[in-house]
Amino acid sequence: MPAEPMPAEPMPAEPVAPPPTASDAAPPPPRTPAPATTPPREGAYAFALFALVMVVVAISTGRNHIRGDASEMCAAASSIPDHGWIDLGAQGRRDAQTAPDGLRYSKYSIVAILQCGAGSALRGAGKLIGGDGSAAQHLFAGIYPAFEAGLCALGMFFVARRLRFSRGIAATAAVLLIFSTPLWSYAREMYSEVTQACVVIWSLWAYLKAFETGRRRDFLLGGALVGLAVIAKTPLAVIGLATFVYFLMLRPDRTRVVRFLVWGAVGFLPFLALYLGYNVLRYGELADRGYSQLRDGTLGFSTPLAVGLHMLLLSPGKSIFVYAPVLLLAPFGAARMWRANRPALVFALIPAVFTYLIIAKWWAGHGDWGWGPRLVVHVTPLLFVPLLYVMRRGGAWRAALITLGALGIVINVLGNVVDHSHYLGVVGVTHAGMRLDPASLFIRDDLVIVHCLPEMSPPVGHYWLLERFVTGEPWAPSSWYPWDGLGIPGWRPVRDPTPLTLNMWSDGSAWAWTVIGVGYALAGFLLTMLWAGAVSERRWRAGRPRASA
Repeated sequence: MPAEPMPAEPMPAEPVAPPPTASDAAPPPPRTPAPATTPPREGAYAFALFALVMVVVAISTGRNHIRGDASEMCAAASSIPDHGWIDLGAQGRRDAQTAPDGLRYSKYSIVAILQCGAGSALRGAGKLIGGDGSAAQHLFAGIYPAFEAGLCALGMFFVARRLRFSRGIAATAAVLLIFSTPLWSYAREMYSEVTQACVVIWSLWAYLKAFETGRRRDFLLGGALVGLAVIAKTPLAVIGLATFVYFLMLRPDRTRVVRFLVWGAVGFLPFLALYLGYNVLRYGELADRGYSQLRDGTLGFSTPLAVGLHMLLLSPGKSIFVYAPVLLLAPFGAARMWRANRPALVFALIPAVFTYLIIAKWWAGHGDWGWGPRLVVHVTPLLFVPLLYVMRRGGAWRAALITLGALGIVINVLGNVVDHSHYLGVVGVTHAGMRLDPASLFIRDDLVIVHCLPEMSPPVGHYWLLERFVTGEPWAPSSWYPWDGLGIPGWRPVRDPTPLTLNMWSDGSAWAWTVIGVGYALAGFLLTMLWAGAVSERRWRAGRPRASA
């Protein structure tokens, strides 16, 4: 018989290791944060940018908010609550046009008048708190213009984001737009340049968005903003042409064609009706805007184009590159943008180029009495769009942009601290021969000579006046630097031109210093938020999964 199999010997059990103690436990592997699946919040970042610009502009506001053209805008605004109509009454400058009904009306747009009304109302509130001419009155008067500056910066930010630029680049462009250009000076007053700049940059944003999304409401908004641009400044009607060119270059589908035409018209036509109705109410004619009498009607667009362009681009006193030197890099950015986003570049350049051409022909294209080339300042945001493509480049390009931006900030600080009308007034009063022969030199207004001589360029003069204010150097005819020895016939200084006060709202009281301290502390906090938000977006972009090839 076969032998029975022997039972298998059981296998020895595996030894069980004792649980590790705290002394010999292996360290856990380093934790790597999982990549973010959603981008950082945009709304809070945008609000921080808006608040930063508004706070800095407001706490750096000046004392002279209403003068020149703004004086007539504010006079028209005050006439509405005063006697319930839009005529100037006994107010306004002498060049106000008289209508067929015998009343005098302002030639400035209803948008300019309403924004001046908002600023004047706040100015009145400050007067109630601190009295006439008080620091409180000056500070309150600067709140609404500062609000518009923040809104303009926000428009630049969202345009950059719509063009797919990072938060850091978009925020840098927005801050430089306000503080390295004359927009800072006009955000301290009740001129309408910042209002117009807001409408311009937001119109560009609206159509960039509309053609990307194709939604009816976006085309409606775009048409409304183009209509608002026409009301704000009539030559800005050319933005309508820019939208059509942009539309054709994108070759849109049929749905977008219909929505562009129909919903754009729905948004545009009410503002056109308001524009024409305002003309009829004042002057009884659809096309009469109040520029058909006196110097405007007589001189009109009489400046030779070459002379006007030289003034706006190359003169030492009115060139946009003197007051916003960072724009020297715009042509290089435009070359890159031409390859990257040609339709958007054309959209931005059509209103900008047209504005320079039309203002160069205008008899008072220099925009005196103002800081820099006032009448073209409102298209500066459009010229900043190509700069976005320079900011994206590193190395020497970024260094050049930062250097020119910082130079622009310094130049515009000079225009803010020393009142620009004070400097122009000193030059004009000192030398009666400023009013040169317009027939031979194509000079259509006074003070133009200060913009033709490098030694008299306003930034040079403002630096000299600020230096005299700080040092307290005693006045003497030999102190007439930097213009002493120019050899201009009849040039005889008659008084000390040093300003008695700087053009700042503060009166040096304890509460004013408290406001300034709190304001700049808040600005520092907001700037930190912007930096942190830009870093968080960069990390989010770095952690996003790449699309497979």
